[in-house]
This record gives sequence, C-alpha cells and structure tokens, in this order.
Amino acid sequence: GIVGNTAKQYLSLLEGGAAQQALAEVTALWALGDRKTACEHAAEVIPALPDEVNGMNKAELQILWAGRAVTSDQIGVATTLISELPPLPSSDLAWRVPATKAMIAIAEGEYEKGIQMFDQLEEGAPPDGLADARATAACISGNVEVAQRLAKNVESSSVAWGLYCAGASD
Repeated sequence: GIVGNTAKQYLSLLEGGAAQQALAEVTALWALGDRKTACEHAAEVIPALPDEVNGMNKAELQILWAGRAVTSDQIGVATTLISELPPLPSSDLAWRVPATKAMIAIAEGEYEKGIQMFDQLEEGAPPDGLADARATAACISGNVEVAQRLAKNVESSSVAWGLYCAGASD
C-alpha cells in the first residue's frame, strides 16, 4: 500500500547520488512530523537535484515543497522555491504555481490578494485540486471570514477541516 510505496521511494532515493539521499532524508523528516526542519533543508537540497528524480520533475518537487513550506509557516522558503522554478514539464501543473502563490499571500495576511488569485484560477484548474488548495489556504489564514470566503460553496472534508482550523464552528 501507501506505506510500502513510500518505503520503496525512500530506498530508491538512498541508492541515488548525494542530492537524492538528502531528499530522502528531508522526506523522512516530513513524514516523521519535523516539518519546519524538513522544509528548511529542502530549500537547500532541491536546487542541487537533477532535472528528474524518481519519475518526478524537479519543478514538480519544488512546487510540492513550496506548498509544504507554506503549511509549515516557512513562508520565506516557499517564496524562494516558487520564485526559482525551472520550466514546468507540462501545462497540467501550471495552475499549481499561482495556487501556491495565493497560499503564500494568504499566509502573509494579504487576504484580498490571495482570494483574488484563487478566484482567477476557477477556469483551468482541476476542481478537486483547487478545492484542496483553497482548504489549505483557509486553514493557514487563521481568519474565519477569510476561510469562509475561500471555501465558497465547496463541500468536502478538506474544506471542513480548513474552516475548522481557521476557527469556524459551523
């Protein structure tokens, strides 16, 4: 299952070069709950990676870790990772860049800017992915009104969690 696949990925990274081994370690830190440290080290590790790692493009990894950094209150790391992106391997990932920038804006307290950025993504982003990004932003906002505006009319467990994290009781 998922645990077995994660273990296989970890072992595969350990068999790679030094940069891939370092990625394995930051991934392990993340999995073990030491998220701030993982994100800090990921900012150092990811630039040294080859263009392709375990079937993932370096840009995909950078977007992934930028999002993780936002949720771990490592806004500087997130901003650096998202601003130094290599070319995206496909247009399917393009929506994740402005979504991550919108989460950064929300985390920095620029609520109107972040909400506008999310609203502009309504066309072209996969609905489930966008709903999850909005839910994450709602959670990190810490502001019930902002969380409710981000959640709009989306009903899902992730949106409910985001609203709850922001302090909404219903």
